[in-house]
Amino acid sequence: MLDQIGLLVLLLLVLAYSAGWVIRALVEIGRRFRISEFVLGFVVIGLATSLPELSVAINSIVNQSPGLAIGNLVGASLVLLSLIVGLAAVLQRGILLGHALRSRDLLIGSALIAAPIFMLINGRLSLVEGWFLIILYAAYLWYLYVYRVEIALRSLGEKRIPIKSLLTGAILGLIGLVMSAYYIVKVGTSLADTLSLPPLVIGVLILGIGTNLPEIALVLKARKASAQKLVLGDLMGSAAANTMIMGIIGAGGSYTLAEPGVILVAGVFLFTIILLFNVFIRTKSMLSPAEGLVLLLAYLLFVGLQIFS
Repeated sequence: MLDQIGLLVLLLLVLAYSAGWVIRALVEIGRRFRISEFVLGFVVIGLATSLPELSVAINSIVNQSPGLAIGNLVGASLVLLSLIVGLAAVLQRGILLGHALRSRDLLIGSALIAAPIFMLINGRLSLVEGWFLIILYAAYLWYLYVYRVEIALRSLGEKRIPIKSLLTGAILGLIGLVMSAYYIVKVGTSLADTLSLPPLVIGVLILGIGTNLPEIALVLKARKASAQKLVLGDLMGSAAANTMIMGIIGAGGSYTLAEPGVILVAGVFLFTIILLFNVFIRTKSMLSPAEGLVLLLAYLLFVGLQIFS
């Protein structure tokens, strides 16, 4: 069992590192070719930062283990809005809303993030529900474009990297993504069998954190450099993209969850955290350390319930 866990951690690190190379290449190449900030941010926030989840989802469908991917997506959104945002607020002694994100934008984004929970509440994800989530995400992107919601790009440093190096990095990153995601599904499914747990649980508890390692690293780096402030809108964009990926899983066929109770508990926590997140942000347009601690404790409570129940 320990060797399986060690291998899974190693594969998740490879997945995160590979995604980082692809994201860096996309942003830098886009800037070189003068692609608009909106389109560039749209790609990075909407797709590139969710490449780990997308890779795992596609491989889970191919390997007929959708529970692993569904658990990963719900767990990833939970991690983004509780563990990572909470950690950032505590370490940075509060974080400001880095975007010109209005209350309406925040509510619409939150509704999109919560949408998969309502689709999964009956323990199934159907073809129709999958396409509905995809259309919902497309409508969200249309809204962002029409109302020109500001999308900030992460700083990648001032050093210019040659195009050849960027392309090489992007290709190697994509290869790393595909290969690591393939084996993550294999090892994750095997670990679930060893522990006599549904793949869904492994997806929620382990992959939910693992596929968000780039975001966790960003928080720690910002703390050390005392420079970057975590942009809450970017994290919401990543969580919203998980809705689209959930739709892709559903569009691949109808699935019945082996342990719907796990998703129900995760859904209740995710919905509660989204509500808390909105209340905290809307009151002062910032997240205080105390409020971040509340989000952190909510995530730890969720993990404790999953482990000891």
